[in-house]
Amino acid sequence: MSGRYAVDSDGDVEMSIPQPIFEVIRPPELSSWEHAALIEWDREWQRYVEKIRHRCSTTGETFENVVATVKGSVKPKTLKNMATYVLKKPVASVTDGDIMTAVQARCRTLKNEFVPDVTSLFRQKLKMDLTVDDCDARVFRYYEDFNGIVEDNGLQGLIGTGSESEDGYKSRLKARCRLLVKNLQPPVLKAQISRLIDLERRDCKSDDVSLFDLILKHAKVQQRFHRMSQDYATRGDSRLAKSERKPQRADSIKGCLVCKGPHWLKDCPTATGAQREEAQRKFREAKEQRLSALRSKSARYATPAGTVRVNGLLEMPYIPDTGADKSIVPQNIMDSLLAVQPTLVVTPLNTQVEAEMADGRKVFCDKEILLNLELSTVAGMVSMRSVPCLILPGDGDEFLLGRDALKELGIDVERQLAQLAGQTTLATDVDEFPVGDALPEGQEVHTVDDDAKQLVAQAVANGMPAQYVAAVRRILADFPDVWRTTIGPDPPALVEPLRVTLQVDAVPHRSPPRQQCISLGECRGAG
Repeated sequence: MSGRYAVDSDGDVEMSIPQPIFEVIRPPELSSWEHAALIEWDREWQRYVEKIRHRCSTTGETFENVVATVKGSVKPKTLKNMATYVLKKPVASVTDGDIMTAVQARCRTLKNEFVPDVTSLFRQKLKMDLTVDDCDARVFRYYEDFNGIVEDNGLQGLIGTGSESEDGYKSRLKARCRLLVKNLQPPVLKAQISRLIDLERRDCKSDDVSLFDLILKHAKVQQRFHRMSQDYATRGDSRLAKSERKPQRADSIKGCLVCKGPHWLKDCPTATGAQREEAQRKFREAKEQRLSALRSKSARYATPAGTVRVNGLLEMPYIPDTGADKSIVPQNIMDSLLAVQPTLVVTPLNTQVEAEMADGRKVFCDKEILLNLELSTVAGMVSMRSVPCLILPGDGDEFLLGRDALKELGIDVERQLAQLAGQTTLATDVDEFPVGDALPEGQEVHTVDDDAKQLVAQAVANGMPAQYVAAVRRILADFPDVWRTTIGPDPPALVEPLRVTLQVDAVPHRSPPRQQCISLGECRGAG
């Protein structure tokens, strides 16, 4: 054993105090006066200074004694040229502050003092990565990429943050927020944020921090719906495959247009070319007359009645009384909706539906889709499920609510007008069947045997096996009240009419409005 040091069994000296272990932190070297190189060196220098400060706070060293000088980090050749042509002073009199001031001034100015097309620049380079399913990370990276583009191109003076006391601070933030919203993805999120900023959250026009929170909130809502849609993707794909499967074409029920045989016109063995053309022309004219009842007339008004939320994702104005027979949604709205909900099934129509626009143009709709609607009214929200809607080619920003949807809600304008036209006052109204009179006798009983035979014949023509004919006829005869040959209002019931009178001591009372379910109100408030 040595007299000065303690040695262990292996012969190594035992240290009396623990020895610190340091990472070798080298300062970045500045070797170019190029704009992009200066920006990169400034970033690396800021990281180097932060590492040295952290090390000094841990070890207790003095920062000024550990950190390297800026002047010593510049390549000698670059330092000489910088002092001569940029700083215009001798190398010996150049300080760290002179170099940092010159570098930061060049980093915060435009290269060659050329103002680029900022809108095109961000449209090409700024993209929101939709493959990231973590909304917090996605929006954070979006802002991070935006700030990186600003720094790389020296746009701090145009759309940088800076201090509130600087000139043009408000205008810079407005331009900054406008570019952030303009490049948002998907289009549904962009449309929702733009609408909220214009109407409700006007503070986000000049506050990128509040805009960050607003984007993150609605991105999470749409991401939750997207995940739910993915859970049902398998079921949606199976429905899509069934809808795309082309059914076999059965024989014509009405027969050939020329010889009235049980085949189609193109398969007729006796018809000539001229006869086929004439028969097709007459058939098209008759078909055009039938389709005229389904033509949708798009009437636009200055002030919409309210907004409709489609599938819980997209809000847009809607017009409830346009005269359209079918509900109509524009093609551009459907493209935005399909981008965030790809499991939606678009069904092609066998026969195109002609829509007559307000300016007289005629547009053909060949696709249909089932949508869930939430209509905002003065009294509250009205929900409708699986509403068939025609897809109108072209751009538009309004949803047209058709008569079929209104009738489903129990609203038939034409029927109500007809009732008003024939309405009489109670004083002049004469009862057809006064109280106490017996029901009229000798009413003609309608037979359903002919109708049942006709239905069975059509079923056989459509492919029903012949062995089931007798059973079907028996069922139709036993239960005549559960089927009908035509769709329409039922005949008046043959019952004695009722007369409602109030009691002598009756007191009128108005019921209060129905209280809304607490859980339902919370769900609507959260959405």
